[in-house]
Amino acid sequence: MTPVEKTSRRTRPAPSAPLSVAYVPQATLSDYLGACGHPLGVIAFGNADVDTDCACPRISLNLPVLGEAYWAEVWTSPTPVRTGREQGIRYAANDKVLFGAIEIAESDQIWLDRDTYRAVCRMLSFIKNQGYPHLLRIWNYLPDINARDNEIERYHLFCLGRHQAFFEHGCAASHDFPAASALGSAGGSLWIYFLASRESAVQQENPRQVSAYHYPRQHGPRSPSFARATLARWESEIHLYISGTASIVGHLSLHAGDVREQLGETLANIRALIAHTAREENVALADTHLALLKVYARRSKDFETVREMVEESVARDVPVLYLQADICRRELLLEIEGVCIAPAA
Repeated sequence: MTPVEKTSRRTRPAPSAPLSVAYVPQATLSDYLGACGHPLGVIAFGNADVDTDCACPRISLNLPVLGEAYWAEVWTSPTPVRTGREQGIRYAANDKVLFGAIEIAESDQIWLDRDTYRAVCRMLSFIKNQGYPHLLRIWNYLPDINARDNEIERYHLFCLGRHQAFFEHGCAASHDFPAASALGSAGGSLWIYFLASRESAVQQENPRQVSAYHYPRQHGPRSPSFARATLARWESEIHLYISGTASIVGHLSLHAGDVREQLGETLANIRALIAHTAREENVALADTHLALLKVYARRSKDFETVREMVEESVARDVPVLYLQADICRRELLLEIEGVCIAPAA
């Protein structure tokens, strides 16, 4: 079985599911795009160019790939999409979902809180005007996430800007914050890419963790504005978009300096989140429905240990993309996000 067949077999949706996602090697990217339907967005890692002529948003992120020569993250639609650029947002959309991307060039990142605020405001206004007002998932990648600007950590500046934008657009934490990740890249642009839909989804929290938007002030002047996951119900499938998850219990980071213990705690958090969602929403969802995972490791030297433990913990046919990235808290060595896909009842 070729890599294209393996990834597409696992993630190709039934015709009534409006989107799908796969990780694809560089060598087979063109073939995959030609076979998988209509691309919504292509994200390249390792700071590599996306060598494709598709009209959807194409993103290149300066996050080294660990263990593979090159991978891309590809979101696709089973139906035709319309593409365009508006308010500096590149997008592709079908009749149910929209994928969009915003880039803030490195030279423009003078005031990160201000620039984040403006970008998120543009995003929120844009999805409302386009008729896709419900955010499902956001990914944020910013250079030097743990560095300090004027004595404030850059991640905290990012959270300030994001919070202010959501607040001014009337978002209520328990209903409107989507699943999200925020990672530190090795340089280059600040990238925000996102999924939005015409229909609302359900935000999920983790019983093992304090909701991020309720973190105490010791974690920054403004709490992070995201949910632990978002549950979307499509006609044929249910999708659980899992936020970046780390070794945090309550609101405290655990197991500083120990990557094995941190990984174990992170996987326990993911399992608890999936089980809690299944109970609360009365859906047949389990960790066996993990469709793919993205693992961020702060240190490349931890890669083999992390891969070994992940492979022991999840089914062997689950595609896993390993990247090197800085985590939002200095003491955290890794973070994991993913997608669960199960048949609709």
